[in-house]
Amino acid sequence: MKVFIVVEDCGNDETRNVACLGTKEEAEAFCNERNTSRPYRFNYEEWKVGEVNEELKDTNEFKPFEKVLVRNSPIGLWIPALYGKYVDGKHLTSAGWQSECVTYEGNESLLGTRTPKEDN
Repeated sequence: MKVFIVVEDCGNDETRNVACLGTKEEAEAFCNERNTSRPYRFNYEEWKVGEVNEELKDTNEFKPFEKVLVRNSPIGLWIPALYGKYVDGKHLTSAGWQSECVTYEGNESLLGTRTPKEDN
């Protein structure tokens, strides 16, 4: 099964995921509609659900679309997300680029807290 992740280019080499759509046509329509009325550009990436990126296998413990908890600073709140990929020390998730990431299963107690991951 394939899905299409819509990504907004926010400038300064930053992006954020804004939608997950089922068909290429839906993704193209979504991007075209927004690209006429917003300053930033929208693009989409094709993903195969459950596919493991071989390049990341040795350097990353998470799989695409795995349930995770993420935050962007040691004092941030842990929020739920779906995992995407690991690039240059950051985790791309459905919540955007994040610096900290743990699996949801076994760490449910962290959700909505500022607890360090090793103290749970």
